[in-house]
Amino acid sequence: MQLLDGQRLYSRIAFALSLALVITINLLYLYNLIHWRNYPDFGFGWRTATGVDYVGQLTENGRKAGMQLGDRFLEVNGRTFSNIQQFRALMQRELGEENTYLLEREGRTFAVTVKNVPSGFTRAFKISGLPYVLGLCYALVGTLVFLMKPHRRASWIFFILDFDK
Repeated sequence: MQLLDGQRLYSRIAFALSLALVITINLLYLYNLIHWRNYPDFGFGWRTATGVDYVGQLTENGRKAGMQLGDRFLEVNGRTFSNIQQFRALMQRELGEENTYLLEREGRTFAVTVKNVPSGFTRAFKISGLPYVLGLCYALVGTLVFLMKPHRRASWIFFILDFDK
């Protein structure tokens, strides 16, 4: 099936607009990834399996403060909580501020104070960088396949489905 010149022009315009959209989205993601380095490191993270009551992930900041995996949260900054929204509402969230957690470990309760420090680019990239890089690879493959056989229905399908990842 031979495409007419007008159809090729529309195909090129649609390809350019689609590619511009994908590049814009990737640049916004990269912008956010760079700015996530300034997100506060609270010293810990949760795991779905353990819920909000337990330390499920530990950063160096939390380890230095005395937290361990499996510690149970009893209070945040002197107040009790019953769900994640309350927990987060009780936290000091600005860089340089401190959060004091009352923890329980092996039947013993103790308080730990963690100063909010920037997470850093390395941690932000460890969390979100791999999906970003894989997305760029998918975009590159989809673009190359389209450019090898432009204006073909199969190339369009591959190109569009490639960016659906």
